[in-house]
Amino acid sequence: MISVQTDQARPAPQDVRGDLVLKEACNLILKEAPKKFKDLRDQCTADLERLGKSAGSVILDDYVKVLRLALEAQGSPKVVAIALDVIHKLTAAGQLSGKGPDPFNGATPSTSATPRALIDAVVEAVTLCADQADDNVQVRQMQTLLALSTSQNCKVHGSSLMLSVSHIFKICRDTKSAQHQKQAHTCLSQMLTTVMQRMELSSQSFVDASRQRTFTDDGAQATATANAELRAMPPGQLLNEWMSSYLNVQIDKVVMEQGGTNGEAPGKFGWCIVCRKPALHYCVDTKDPVCDRECKHRNLERLRLVEASCGMSPAGEASATAP
Repeated sequence: MISVQTDQARPAPQDVRGDLVLKEACNLILKEAPKKFKDLRDQCTADLERLGKSAGSVILDDYVKVLRLALEAQGSPKVVAIALDVIHKLTAAGQLSGKGPDPFNGATPSTSATPRALIDAVVEAVTLCADQADDNVQVRQMQTLLALSTSQNCKVHGSSLMLSVSHIFKICRDTKSAQHQKQAHTCLSQMLTTVMQRMELSSQSFVDASRQRTFTDDGAQATATANAELRAMPPGQLLNEWMSSYLNVQIDKVVMEQGGTNGEAPGKFGWCIVCRKPALHYCVDTKDPVCDRECKHRNLERLRLVEASCGMSPAGEASATAP
């Protein structure tokens, strides 16, 4: 069972030797991985040699590649589970930061001016890992995404945070296991609790940042009044509005796949993430369905303020192009 803990209640990072964890993982992977995974086996061998010369002093972010290859080992759920366990353990121990640039040029491009970080590649690899139908893999996926999203050391935000939420939502929606569904609900609650707490802890920074916020393009200027309402919202209310809108979009996708409606026929891209009207456009920055320019700017501003209030790096200035 995945327990729900607040930042204050969460225990301090465990005293874990990251180099020993990686050595054990590489040896286990070599034992379990079929010979067809040559790149993975070669990387394990090379990393074991590097770790043997490290004298216990390693930068764990430099060893993400072997874990990523293990997560891609289709048909070998034991190998995938080993990699998930390692990421979970190192994250819980506060030894994985992921603050460097993404060296893998991930499948999900950045939607802002901010380059993708290594932690974005890690989150993406976990959500796209092989053998997700395997019960052990699915449980470890949820545990790992929860650890990454609530870690005090590696900050998962923006599109990666939404990717984590979306993936756990899909598990909750699609799993046939009542136990897994319950765990997915708990993960979502924990993510919401942690982000809410970060917002409360940085509420003064939130107010200061929002007061300094100015609009520099014509489209945003036209929606300044509506966005002033967002900037005046208490952090908790703002988070609830954003999270509810995002989960509504996930539910909309299910409804549209089944040919249903929410009482009104969908637009070309479903229903607007802000006002719930039929969406004839989508935002090029967030890929969210929107009905018009005003809702696009409200959604962008809401996301910026949520990120700022959580003490996270802003997603960067968004494009002001029309939906």
